[in-house]
Amino acid sequence: MIDIVNQINTIQREMSNQAVVAGEGRSVLLRRVYDAPTEDVWSACTDPERLGRWRGPVEGDLRVGGMFQLKDDAGGEIPRCGELRPIKVTWVFGEGMPTEAEVRLPPSDDIAAAVALAVQHLAPETSGDR
Repeated sequence: MIDIVNQINTIQREMSNQAVVAGEGRSVLLRRVYDAPTEDVWSACTDPERLGRWRGPVEGDLRVGGMFQLKDDAGGEIPRCGELRPIKVTWVFGEGMPTEAEVRLPPSDDIAAAVALAVQHLAPETSGDR
Protein backbone atom coordinates (compact mmCIF):
# COMPACT_ATOMS: atom_id res chain seq x y z
CA MET A 1 0.00 0.00 0.00
CA ILE A 2 1.30 3.47 -0.89
CA ASP A 3 1.78 5.82 2.06
CA ILE A 4 0.11 8.94 0.61
CA VAL A 5 1.12 11.23 3.50
CA ASN A 6 4.77 10.24 3.12
CA GLN A 7 4.55 10.75 -0.65
CA ILE A 8 3.13 14.27 -0.18
CA ASN A 9 5.69 15.15 2.50
CA THR A 10 8.59 14.32 0.15
CA ILE A 11 7.66 17.28 -2.06
CA GLN A 12 9.33 20.62 -1.28
CA ARG A 13 7.10 23.62 -2.00
CA GLU A 14 8.05 27.25 -2.49
CA MET A 15 5.77 30.16 -3.39
CA SER A 16 6.95 33.56 -4.60
CA ASN A 17 6.14 36.60 -6.68
CA GLN A 18 7.72 36.43 -10.12
CA ALA A 19 7.34 38.24 -13.44
CA VAL A 20 5.53 36.43 -16.24
CA VAL A 21 4.93 37.42 -19.87
CA ALA A 22 1.79 39.34 -18.86
CA GLY A 23 3.59 41.30 -16.08
CA GLU A 24 3.60 40.54 -12.36
CA GLY A 25 2.72 37.03 -11.32
CA ARG A 26 2.81 34.33 -8.72
CA SER A 27 4.89 31.17 -8.76
CA VAL A 28 4.69 27.81 -7.07
CA LEU A 29 7.80 25.64 -7.31
CA LEU A 30 7.59 21.96 -6.46
CA ARG A 31 10.71 19.80 -6.06
CA ARG A 32 11.03 16.10 -5.41
CA VAL A 33 14.03 13.79 -5.40
CA TYR A 34 13.62 10.47 -7.18
CA ASP A 35 15.97 7.53 -6.67
CA ALA A 36 16.29 6.96 -10.40
CA PRO A 37 18.59 7.94 -13.26
CA THR A 38 18.02 11.34 -14.85
CA GLU A 39 17.04 9.79 -18.19
CA ASP A 40 14.38 7.62 -16.52
CA VAL A 41 12.75 10.55 -14.70
CA TRP A 42 12.89 12.64 -17.87
CA SER A 43 11.23 9.84 -19.84
CA ALA A 44 8.41 9.65 -17.27
CA CYS A 45 7.72 13.36 -17.94
CA THR A 46 8.08 13.35 -21.73
CA ASP A 47 7.09 9.94 -23.10
CA PRO A 48 3.32 10.08 -23.79
CA GLU A 49 2.75 6.47 -22.70
CA ARG A 50 4.62 6.88 -19.40
CA LEU A 51 3.14 10.32 -18.74
CA GLY A 52 -0.31 8.82 -19.18
CA ARG A 53 0.31 6.35 -16.36
CA TRP A 54 0.66 9.03 -13.68
CA ARG A 55 -0.77 12.26 -15.15
CA GLY A 56 -3.43 10.98 -17.52
CA PRO A 57 -3.62 10.42 -21.26
CA VAL A 58 -2.05 13.18 -23.37
CA GLU A 59 -2.73 13.89 -27.03
CA GLY A 60 -1.41 16.36 -29.56
CA ASP A 61 1.70 17.44 -31.39
CA LEU A 62 4.26 16.92 -28.61
CA ARG A 63 7.14 19.01 -29.96
CA VAL A 64 8.19 22.66 -29.94
CA GLY A 65 5.35 24.77 -31.33
CA GLY A 66 2.85 21.93 -30.94
CA MET A 67 -0.35 21.84 -28.92
CA PHE A 68 -1.19 19.25 -26.25
CA GLN A 69 -4.28 18.22 -24.31
CA LEU A 70 -4.42 16.14 -21.14
CA LYS A 71 -7.65 14.12 -20.97
CA ASP A 72 -10.21 15.87 -18.77
CA ASP A 73 -7.62 18.46 -17.75
CA ALA A 74 -5.54 21.33 -19.10
CA GLY A 75 -3.94 21.79 -22.48
CA GLY A 76 -1.73 24.33 -24.15
CA GLU A 77 1.22 25.05 -26.40
CA ILE A 78 4.82 23.82 -26.11
CA PRO A 79 7.15 26.82 -26.67
CA ARG A 80 10.28 25.02 -25.39
CA CYS A 81 11.32 21.37 -25.17
CA GLY A 82 14.52 19.46 -25.78
CA GLU A 83 16.38 16.36 -24.71
CA LEU A 84 17.05 16.70 -20.96
CA ARG A 85 16.35 20.45 -21.20
CA PRO A 86 13.62 22.40 -19.46
CA ILE A 87 10.18 21.93 -20.94
CA LYS A 88 8.00 25.03 -20.94
CA VAL A 89 4.30 24.87 -21.74
CA THR A 90 1.34 27.17 -21.56
CA TRP A 91 -1.32 25.71 -19.28
CA VAL A 92 -4.99 26.45 -19.87
CA PHE A 93 -7.85 24.72 -18.08
CA GLY A 94 -11.16 25.16 -19.89
CA GLU A 95 -11.89 28.84 -20.45
CA GLY A 96 -9.45 29.87 -17.71
CA MET A 97 -6.55 32.26 -17.87
CA PRO A 98 -3.41 30.90 -19.57
CA THR A 99 -0.58 30.19 -17.15
CA GLU A 100 2.93 28.83 -17.68
CA ALA A 101 4.54 25.63 -16.42
CA GLU A 102 8.15 24.53 -16.62
CA VAL A 103 9.60 21.08 -15.90
CA ARG A 104 13.33 20.80 -15.36
CA LEU A 105 16.03 18.50 -14.08
CA PRO A 106 19.43 19.67 -12.90
CA PRO A 107 22.34 18.61 -15.11
CA SER A 108 23.82 15.32 -13.97
CA ASP A 109 26.98 13.52 -15.00
CA ASP A 110 26.11 10.47 -12.91
CA ILE A 111 23.26 8.59 -14.62
CA ALA A 112 22.78 6.30 -11.61
CA ALA A 113 22.34 9.07 -9.02
CA ALA A 114 19.10 10.26 -7.52
CA VAL A 115 17.66 13.26 -9.35
CA ALA A 116 15.65 16.28 -8.23
CA LEU A 117 12.69 17.04 -10.49
CA ALA A 118 11.44 20.64 -10.35
CA VAL A 119 8.06 21.80 -11.64
CA GLN A 120 7.33 25.53 -11.58
CA HIS A 121 3.87 26.90 -12.32
CA LEU A 122 3.53 30.65 -12.98
CA ALA A 123 0.30 32.60 -13.16
CA PRO A 124 -0.33 36.28 -13.91
CA GLU A 125 -1.46 38.29 -10.92
CA THR A 126 -5.16 39.16 -10.98
CA SER A 127 -6.90 41.91 -9.08
CA GLY A 128 -8.13 39.29 -6.59
CA ASP A 129 -4.52 38.33 -5.74
CA ARG A 130 -3.72 41.62 -4.00
